[in-house]
Amino acid sequence: MPAVQLARLRIQTTRLAESFDDPAEFARGLDSLLELYGNRAYRPGHNVSHRSRLPAYNVPPLVMQQLELQLGMVGGADPIHCLNNIDKLWETQILEMCEIAVFLLGEVPIDYRQDVMDRLKRWCDPALDQVLLRLLFSTGGSTIRTAEPNTWLAFAADFLITPDPQKVILGLQALEPFLAETGLDFLPRLFNILEPLVKDPPAAVMPALHDVLLQINGISPVETRSYLRKFLEADPSPALLRFTRRLLPDLPADTQAALRPYLRITSPARDADESPSH
Repeated sequence: MPAVQLARLRIQTTRLAESFDDPAEFARGLDSLLELYGNRAYRPGHNVSHRSRLPAYNVPPLVMQQLELQLGMVGGADPIHCLNNIDKLWETQILEMCEIAVFLLGEVPIDYRQDVMDRLKRWCDPALDQVLLRLLFSTGGSTIRTAEPNTWLAFAADFLITPDPQKVILGLQALEPFLAETGLDFLPRLFNILEPLVKDPPAAVMPALHDVLLQINGISPVETRSYLRKFLEADPSPALLRFTRRLLPDLPADTQAALRPYLRITSPARDADESPSH
């Protein structure tokens, strides 16, 4: 792996961008550039979180940054070829090639929203590599979320209403970048979307739901407290009681004090139902 010389790298990425109108040539050129700067011998330690299962070149961050800088300008100005290149790169299932594909997906203009959404719906699957999945939600959907937040919310909601807990988790993961970028305006609709899930959360979904509710609490602790209290007052399910007990230590002290009484008033049968099996 040669040392990264920025001036040389800029020339290389500029030349690569010249083949943007030829997906096969562009993919070959990108692959060659990544191989040139890659470190195939690199092996992350077992304690590294969010590791990808995909083969990777392990190129220095500077290389990826320069590629994004150069290709982002080209991709936004040429959406048709951009979409063709995205599909070609995604087919490789090499980590950096797919990362560039996802980056470019986020650069496609909003006029091509349906093309972007079609790919997101097709590619976002529980079996997908988790690194790419998170990147699709955060980076691939960035233009959609910014220009049409309601479209993104509907996209997430479609996952949340499925009977498959793994797909429900996808919907919750899709909400995380949305919540990081939005404020109070979307909370009423978001609360409505989450209501069936909060009232009786499946065990497999609880960790992802926990993360989303903490994000919502960061936006509005008062509304989060009122939202949870509404369900706890109305004959809460054993699953909701179990979930709230796990969530409570991560909530503000005043919210803990407000919700704790509802967790104490449970029947012996309900307590038995909700006792953890492990």
